[in-house]
Amino acid sequence: MKRLPRLLVATAALAAVATAAAPGWGPYVVKSGDTLWDLARAHHTTVQALQSANHLDGDLIRIGQTINVPGNGVPAAAQAPAQPPATTYVVRSGDTLTSVAQAHGSTVAALAAANHLSGRLVIYIGQRLKIPVASTAGVFAAKPLNASYAPAITASARRLAQVASPSHATVQAMVAAEAQRQGVDPALALAVAYQESGFNQRMVSATDAVGVMQLMPGTATWLADYTGRSLDRYSVADNVRGGVTLLRVLRAQASVADSIAGYYQGLASVRSRGLYADTKAYVASVQALMKQFA
Repeated sequence: MKRLPRLLVATAALAAVATAAAPGWGPYVVKSGDTLWDLARAHHTTVQALQSANHLDGDLIRIGQTINVPGNGVPAAAQAPAQPPATTYVVRSGDTLTSVAQAHGSTVAALAAANHLSGRLVIYIGQRLKIPVASTAGVFAAKPLNASYAPAITASARRLAQVASPSHATVQAMVAAEAQRQGVDPALALAVAYQESGFNQRMVSATDAVGVMQLMPGTATWLADYTGRSLDRYSVADNVRGGVTLLRVLRAQASVADSIAGYYQGLASVRSRGLYADTKAYVASVQALMKQFA
């Protein structure tokens, strides 16, 4: 049997590890603070798809309403605890979402989620923003996508709390150095790392992606198999190496914009389904950050 080129093997593997769409749809009970945009982002779909599946004429949903979402969907009572506590910041003249995130050690993505921001992520003078703050363990753990992720997220948070976390400046230098070593544009790697975690190793996502580059368990396993080296995503050095390696593989197959989209949505999904609305926002944000890190 003819051996497939490694690049094609990598493409097939990425289709398996970089996408997280679950088969079928299930019921979900709307809770306080939910919007269609938030639910679309959390369940890797679009507002339009949710509207169509639930015969909604507009964007309004109400607390206690049951709607169908991709995946298994669980009742509100079965969901995991709320997100970490937040402090409040009043937007001043000259502020941008990026500058506020940097000043508070957060990320654009975290602020957007905490404040239900969508579209161009515009903020205005006098607006009160919720700024997520660290838990007592110093770990930022997102609310699980559904109850099945709760145990893994709890375990990851506990493990990260026991691991030394370098300063953001140190992590930034590590990302730049690793990118140069692997032949990846440092501005691209730095922008993705900042967008994903704000250079914070103690970050756990709603689907148990962890660390600076927000590596999923399956992605970390595939990267270790691909490179032939063990990979501990709880280690800052390994996490950075894994994320930069994934960017290198993506860049070997796609343009910069599609590589950014592939890092977030999965390259196979990008090519077969196009960019989701939240993916477009992610790409735009990373591209803007690249200009700052260039």
